[in-house]
Amino acid sequence: MYLSIDEAGNLDFGEHGTRFFALTGVVMRRPFRHLPALLDVKYVALEDGLDLECLHASEDRQAVRDQVLGCLEPHVGDLAAYAIVIDKRGLAAEMRRAERFYPAAGSRLSRRRAAGTAP
Repeated sequence: MYLSIDEAGNLDFGEHGTRFFALTGVVMRRPFRHLPALLDVKYVALEDGLDLECLHASEDRQAVRDQVLGCLEPHVGDLAAYAIVIDKRGLAAEMRRAERFYPAAGSRLSRRRAAGTAP
């Protein structure tokens, strides 16, 4: 099993921080089957003049995001995705520190994964 985790939002709990923090995990038995298609997306983008160091949904153009999703779609039966979204405004003061918050969020995502089914 392989696990990839990504986050959205930030760990700034002040007025300039994001309201929400999301943690998503994707579990796959064998992630390597989709890699050649993803590399093709990256190379086509480079040939089209887009300087992509990596594929990253929040920064890539919609066309690139659509191509990445198209590469992953045939493998949807080979993976399972789990996510949690936390409204940071409702957190207790002691949880508004990264060293407390992040492990708790990861633990909650793990419990969500454990309750689900494996791909």
